[in-house]
Amino acid sequence: MPLDFMGCYENLDADFAYICHRLNIKPELGRLNSSRHEHYDYRKYYTEETRRIVAEVYADDIRILGYSFDSLPPRICKEKDLR
Repeated sequence: MPLDFMGCYENLDADFAYICHRLNIKPELGRLNSSRHEHYDYRKYYTEETRRIVAEVYADDIRILGYSFDSLPPRICKEKDLR
């Protein structure tokens, strides 16, 4: 893909800071709709059917980004040195 940078949700704060640094801007990343509830392992929210549906709908993204249902994704977006 012809990209200069692809941020990852898993690194949202660091990737947003990197983009702001590159653009020479100082906005803050807001926290709207934050939940204070305890979160459980995401896999517990899926049935076999919903797992299959997500795998089909997002097949290209899963393949390209190296995601797996049973493990965390690889760090395709390294933390940037902002110095």
